[in-house]
Amino acid sequence: MGLSGLCLIHCTLTSVMFGLLATLGGTFASPIFHEVGLGFAIVFALIAFTRGLMEHGMILPSWVGGAGLVAMSAALMVPHGGRETLLTMIGVALLALGHWLNRRAAA
Repeated sequence: MGLSGLCLIHCTLTSVMFGLLATLGGTFASPIFHEVGLGFAIVFALIAFTRGLMEHGMILPSWVGGAGLVAMSAALMVPHGGRETLLTMIGVALLALGHWLNRRAAA
């Protein structure tokens, strides 16, 4: 959930920086920055959701989190702008919800 929150903050701040400081936007808009971040999100999600599934047996958290990863992946395939930000924010929110459901099911 913490990584999802950091991603949400990154996306929001990047959008603001694009509007205010276009010269710094290039660094954070680099495709490799987002691809590596998504790679980390996928690895951590696989670990967390697999562990949760083994522990409590509920598939819903994995499906919700997986939908979030799909939305985040789709964001990499659209041009920079509003659609990318919206897809990323939806993806991050779904991934965080999946982690929350996973944690709640384990309790």
